[in-house]
Amino acid sequence: MKVQFDQAENSLAIRNGDATKPLTGSSPAMVALHEDVIRRQLADLDRSDILNRTMVAIMEQLPSGSVSEITVAKDLNMTTRTLHRKLSEKGVSFRSLLTNVRKELVKRYIDDPAYSVTEISFLLGYADTSAFSRAFRRWYGKSLTESRRQMGSEYLL
Repeated sequence: MKVQFDQAENSLAIRNGDATKPLTGSSPAMVALHEDVIRRQLADLDRSDILNRTMVAIMEQLPSGSVSEITVAKDLNMTTRTLHRKLSEKGVSFRSLLTNVRKELVKRYIDDPAYSVTEISFLLGYADTSAFSRAFRRWYGKSLTESRRQMGSEYLL
């Protein structure tokens, strides 16, 4: 089907047979490792605070690659405007909170040689490895590979 712009509705049609196929890039082992990292991160949070509730929603949505202020607000049962206002009251923007969550999670992933750069990129919600690599370099001033090397580890990426 041809892509059509400026339509009244946005939609994507997928055949049922295609929608039920397992993802070729999915890895049950990687999902289990990710869930363990998230559980450890969540154990450190007070879930009654709006910042922490937002961070939990972000962490849960990151691997989907579609984390946004809209989807997080929906998960928290509030409007985007209310989420924006509540975060502003705490002096934080959604974008900065998303970046901080990613930076905290990457610290946990970097130590584990089971995660490749591609897997870490996916788990942090990046569509491609190059975008993640640029973000990592911006955050820490060096590449993930350099960081792992400096830690004295000999990971194969």
